[in-house]
Formats: sequence, structure tokens, C-alpha cells
Amino acid sequence: MEKIKKKWIAAVTVALVVLFFVGNKKYEDYQQRKQFLQITVALQLVSENLNKGNTALARLNTYDKTVQKVINSVK
Repeated sequence: MEKIKKKWIAAVTVALVVLFFVGNKKYEDYQQRKQFLQITVALQLVSENLNKGNTALARLNTYDKTVQKVINSVK
């Protein structure tokens, strides 16, 4: 009877260790996916703001060219 108990305890212990490592791996994978999504969102925001800046610079460049044409035509 005592040998059977020890075998069951050993089997349960092995099962718990295996489950711990499998669960830990899945949790790490989940955390990596979560961090990847956060980085993706942050990069999208940076991209949007850079595109807004490019648009503003293009308008400013057009304005500057127009001002230069007016100044050159007055001279």
C-alpha cells in the first residue's frame, strides 16, 4: 500500500512540474504577443504623426516657394 502511495505521489509531482512548465511557456508567449501589439500601436501612432508632419512641411514648402516667387517678381 505504501509503495502505491509513493508511486501516485511521484506521478502527481511529475504531472504538476510538466503542467507548470507548459503553463509558464504559454504565459510567456501571451506576454510576448501582448507586448508586440503594444509596440505595433505605438509605432502606428508615431507613423501617423510623422505623416502629419510631412504634410505640414509640404504645405510650408509650397508657401515658401510662392513667397520667393513674389519677392523675386518685385525685385
